[in-house]
Amino acid sequence: MFSVESLERAELCESLLTWIQTFNVDAPCQTVEDLTNGVVMAQVLQKIDPAYFDENWLNRIKTEVGDNWRLKISNLKKILKGILDYNHEILGQQINDFTLPDVNLIGEHSDAAELGRMLQLILGCAVNCEQKQEYIQAIMMMEESVQHVVMTAIQELMSKESPVSAGNDAYVDLDRQLKKTTEELNEALSAKEEIAQRCHELDMQVAALQEEKSSLLAENQVLMERLNQSDSIEDPNSPAGRRHLQLQTQLEQLQEETFRLEAAKDDYRIRCEELEKEISELRQQNDELTTLADEAQSLKDEIDVLRHSSDKVSKLEGQVESYKKKLEDLGDLRRQVKLLEEKNTMYMQNTVSLEEELRKANAARSQLETYKRQEDPKWEFPRKNLVLGKTLGEGEFGKVVKATAFHLKGRAGYTTVAVKMLKENASPSELRDLLSEFNVLKQVNHPHVIKLYGACSQDGPLLLIVEYAKYGSLRGFLRESRKVGPGYLGSGGSRNSSSLDHPDERALTMGDLISFAWQISQGMQYLAEMKLVHRDLAARNILVAEGRKMKISDFGLSRDVYEEDSYVKRSQGRIPVKWMAIESLFDHIYTTQSDVWSFGVLLWEIVTLGGNPYPGIPPERLFNLLKTGHRMERPDNCSEEMYRLMLQCWKQEPDKRPVFADISKDLEKMMVKRRDYLDLAASTPSDSLIYDDGLSEEETPLVDCNNAPLPRALPSTWIENKLYGMSDPNWPGESPVPLTRADGTNTGFPRYPNDSVYANWMLSPSAAKLMDTFDS
Repeated sequence: MFSVESLERAELCESLLTWIQTFNVDAPCQTVEDLTNGVVMAQVLQKIDPAYFDENWLNRIKTEVGDNWRLKISNLKKILKGILDYNHEILGQQINDFTLPDVNLIGEHSDAAELGRMLQLILGCAVNCEQKQEYIQAIMMMEESVQHVVMTAIQELMSKESPVSAGNDAYVDLDRQLKKTTEELNEALSAKEEIAQRCHELDMQVAALQEEKSSLLAENQVLMERLNQSDSIEDPNSPAGRRHLQLQTQLEQLQEETFRLEAAKDDYRIRCEELEKEISELRQQNDELTTLADEAQSLKDEIDVLRHSSDKVSKLEGQVESYKKKLEDLGDLRRQVKLLEEKNTMYMQNTVSLEEELRKANAARSQLETYKRQEDPKWEFPRKNLVLGKTLGEGEFGKVVKATAFHLKGRAGYTTVAVKMLKENASPSELRDLLSEFNVLKQVNHPHVIKLYGACSQDGPLLLIVEYAKYGSLRGFLRESRKVGPGYLGSGGSRNSSSLDHPDERALTMGDLISFAWQISQGMQYLAEMKLVHRDLAARNILVAEGRKMKISDFGLSRDVYEEDSYVKRSQGRIPVKWMAIESLFDHIYTTQSDVWSFGVLLWEIVTLGGNPYPGIPPERLFNLLKTGHRMERPDNCSEEMYRLMLQCWKQEPDKRPVFADISKDLEKMMVKRRDYLDLAASTPSDSLIYDDGLSEEETPLVDCNNAPLPRALPSTWIENKLYGMSDPNWPGESPVPLTRADGTNTGFPRYPNDSVYANWMLSPSAAKLMDTFDS
């Protein structure tokens, strides 16, 4: 067996470098240094087996390494690992007792001996791959010296190779036969080399003999000339004759030797042809055996894959059984996870709400400290001059009480007022709302907006002092009016004589209801001009003062005393769902036009005498109903023009709703021409619209706007004088005089019933009472 150790490693490296150049790769490969970066070897491996050493593997080899020996070593390690994996996975061989190349010496010092070992491994991959015949043929075409070194390297490498795993007996016999064939091939190659060497020696001898023959012929010619000049060569006794005989004898011997050598040469040539034929047959047998070996290896691999698949199927069946058992328990786990997610969501919402409350509390606390430090002399009222009375309204965090103020705004004596305050358990947001209401009330001043008298902000809790509304909320007032009973049954009907003595307790007419709506629209028009958005306009937040005067307010602290379906609880508190506009519900947008929507709901409350909006519909369903265009139907006793105004207020687009100035004009027109009365006995609202909140109103005597008692029976002349100042100017014998209000102020003469001055004058209780008396 040959050994590379008998050869110089440098010679091996040079020979394998020559063999590498036959691949014609793109990278330069003329010197040993060209191969140290690994690029040439990687490209050669890709040509040997493009399927295994694909582009992805080749891209891992860095081409631009320069003189960086660390990058060279990294490339060489990848190549060495790829060669070993290729031998193990593709060729099914394992190299034993073979010293692997030291990539550090190759990359750092360009060691030729270690590079030769690396190229020897690549040579092993080439002669064992699928295209090995092509590469063996290329080796046979190289120089004999290079062939000898390459074949020696192949034999050494094949002696170190062994199959990865022992197969069946047939595979072992096949491998043994393959090795035997390889040895015979090597012996034939050696015999061929010896015969070729012998032919070369014989050619050299023939050339030497031919040269010697030429020299002898030349010498013979010279001798012939000399013979001709001297003695005849035919004479054997002469020196020339003897010399001639010797040369002739020697020539014959040389000719015989030449003939013998030529015959031997022909024999060797025939022997060489026979050996070449035998080599061709051995190669064919080698190819057949290699094919059988590949088939056996593929069958063995297929058996291994099937065995592995069988084991995998068994494991998967066991896993399926375990998963079936786990799936039974998964339902409980999912329910637990769902409950935990819901709890987590609730906790997160609570955390966000608490953080928001804390932030607002800090802001409210700082604002309260500012109020405490900065006393406003204009609005500050001495706490000692305020005597608190009974509670008018109460909520979870605050309440409103009736109180008596001494020397309020420089007035002599005592004044009945209402005081808004917080409870001890009030949240910072409630304190912020109270402070916000305080700031708003300081800015407004209108007859139909609740009036602020002052505040107590020092040395105690914050108290807001506002004017006292005798009859409470408009909703309670409207519901209480149902208990009064029928007043006027219509034009020409009988009347209740007690209503003349107590005008605020008389039965409500449709004119009164329109008057209430008109007063509220006046106040909302003022707030709109002040760029203020109410956000909670409803009958519960409208107060009824002396003389049935409407006062817009917002008792937000006592909001919780009303029915639960009025608000939906959210992180920022309760919101009045049934009074809110669509854009406020879905987009949290609050504008004056959203107050117009709420005013339309307020009109519905007024016409139904305090009925609940959207009866029978829970707030949760109201969102989708409003979005699909659902609106409340026209109530009983509601005129078409009033219901038309409601629908205009409930337009989907805010810019298509009327403004409060236009609403006031429409209500003014309806107010001055309306003369029919509401027959409460004939048309009682349905039970779904009636709600008794249990609050009782104080009974008061019937007085006019100057608190003067009204008589039960009035003469017609007194009515005419009170209503027109004198008789109608068109009446014969009468002349017009300026019209005066009930409080004595001059208004001018109203020539037409729809005059706005006449409408303003009709707001007084005396005028309303006089009109009722005059019509009946």
